[in-house]
Amino acid sequence: MSSLGAHDRKRAGRSRWFDPRLAIGVVLVAASVAGVVAIVSAADRTVTVYAARSMLAIGDVVTAEELIETQVRLGTATEHYLSPGRVPSEGVIVTRVVGSGELVPADAVGDALSEDWASLVIPIAGELPRSLGEGTVVDVWAARESVDEEEAPGIIASKVTVVAVTDNEGMIAGEPVLGVELVVPRDSVARILQSRAAGDTLSLVPSAVALGS
Repeated sequence: MSSLGAHDRKRAGRSRWFDPRLAIGVVLVAASVAGVVAIVSAADRTVTVYAARSMLAIGDVVTAEELIETQVRLGTATEHYLSPGRVPSEGVIVTRVVGSGELVPADAVGDALSEDWASLVIPIAGELPRSLGEGTVVDVWAARESVDEEEAPGIIASKVTVVAVTDNEGMIAGEPVLGVELVVPRDSVARILQSRAAGDTLSLVPSAVALGS
C-alpha cells in the first residue's frame, strides 16, 4: 500500500507541474506576439514604387524613365502600385488618369502593345466649361449645321480624356476657336472625323463634375 501511495503522489506532483492548458496558452500568446511583430515590421518597411512625374492621360505610353521612383510605406498594399521591374522596355499605356505626383496604381496601366487609343485635336468654338482642363473626362457632342433637318445634338464619343488645350486658333461666327487635344478610343475616331467633315459644331461636356467646380 505504501508503494502505491508514493506512486500516486509522484503522478499528482507531475500533473500539477505540467498543465496542458497552460502550455496551449503560452503557445497562443507567442503566436500572437509573433504576428503583431510581423505586421508592424511589414508596415514600417519602405518599398520603391513609381509616381507620375506629370499628369498621365488615358492613352499615354510611358516608360520607366518617365516616372519617378519613390520610397513609401505601403504595408500589404504594395502589390497594388506599379514598381520597378513591372514596366517593360516598350513602356505601358495609361488606362485611367493619374495626377502629377500621385503613385501609379498597377491597374491604371496596361500593355502598350495592345494600344486601343488615339490622339486627336478638335476645334471648339467659344469658351470651355470652367471645370474642363487637362485630365478631364468628357463626352463629345455634335450638332448639325443644317437648317433643313431638325436633328437634336448627340454624343459621338463618350468618356474621352482632355490632354491639352491650345490658344486661340481662329474665329468661327465671331467666336474664338480653341484646339483641344483628346485621347479617344480608336473605334470612335471615324465618327469624330466624319462629324468634322460634315461641318458639325462640336462641344465637350464633362462626364462628371467635381464638387466645388
